[in-house]
Amino acid sequence: MNKKGISPLIATVLLIGATIALAALVMVWSQNLFKSTTDRTKAGIEAEMICTEVQFRVDSAVGTDASSTLRITNNGDHDIVDFIARVYEGEDVELGVLTGDILSSYGSEEYTITYTSTAATQIELIPVILLENNNEKTCGTNVEKVTLTAAA
Repeated sequence: MNKKGISPLIATVLLIGATIALAALVMVWSQNLFKSTTDRTKAGIEAEMICTEVQFRVDSAVGTDASSTLRITNNGDHDIVDFIARVYEGEDVELGVLTGDILSSYGSEEYTITYTSTAATQIELIPVILLENNNEKTCGTNVEKVTLTAAA
């Protein structure tokens, strides 16, 4: 019996071809991974930079048994589309429901916050902005905490 295998030259060419194909696949995969990671990081950094420019102040905060009325002024270049409101009654904290319009840049609006607490003493506001891609971003570094005054 006279069996022959593939010649060493053909085996070498096949190994080099397989290595090049595998290297090309790894290169394409790593480029896509790198690009998607870079894009996500860039978007996150841009959103945080916008959040550092958000500036607002609470001009008045009047509370009653289950709601408060706040006058808020936007001192920044970006519209604030919503606020997250934390209502404090001593050590207890609850989320309040805020109703009002979008707070335009350099605008002032009156908001009503409703909650279940009957003796709220402070409210903490966290602004929410709308990014260019229409995603909302909560700006947790720009928090304003106000003490409520009793309604007259």
